[in-house]
Amino acid sequence: MNGKLRATALVLATALGISGCANTGNPSNEDIGKLTGGVIGALIGSSFGGGNGQLLLGVAGATIGYLVGEKIGKQMDDNDQDHLRAATERGFETSNSLYREHWTGRNGNKWLIVITTENPHARNRQTCKRFHQRTTVVTGTRTETHDQRGTLCYDEHRHGWFVATEY
Repeated sequence: MNGKLRATALVLATALGISGCANTGNPSNEDIGKLTGGVIGALIGSSFGGGNGQLLLGVAGATIGYLVGEKIGKQMDDNDQDHLRAATERGFETSNSLYREHWTGRNGNKWLIVITTENPHARNRQTCKRFHQRTTVVTGTRTETHDQRGTLCYDEHRHGWFVATEY
C-alpha cells in the first residue's frame, strides 16, 4: 500500500473512530452529522501535504468535520423538537377531543402526533382534563412510538396548559 493510500486509510479509520461514539440505537441527526462530517473532513484534509503532514492534516480535517457536522445535526434535532413542542401545545390548547398533526423533518423523518383529551373538569380550583399523547416517528423502515398519559391543568398566570400528573 503506497504512503498516500495508507495515510488516507489511517485518517478515515481515525474519523470513524471519533464519530463512532454515537449511540447504537436510532441515530440522531447530530450522530449522523458527526460521522459524515468526520469522514468528509478526513478526506479533504488528507488530500493536502505529504507524509506525516498529510496524516496530521487528515486528522485535523476529521476533527473539524466532526465538530461542524455535530453542530449542523444538533440544529436539525432542535428544529424537530421545537416542532414537536409547538404541536403538543396546539394539541393541548384545542377544545376538540382529538388533535392530529404530521410533518416531515429536515432529515426525512416522518412525525405524527395524536392527542386525545377528555372534557375539562374542576380540580383544586383549576380547570383540568385528562390526556393521552402518542408520538410516532418513522425513520426509513424503523418506527418508534412514545405514549404519554396524564392530567393537564390550565395555568391562568401563564395562559397555558401544563402537565400536572403523568401515569
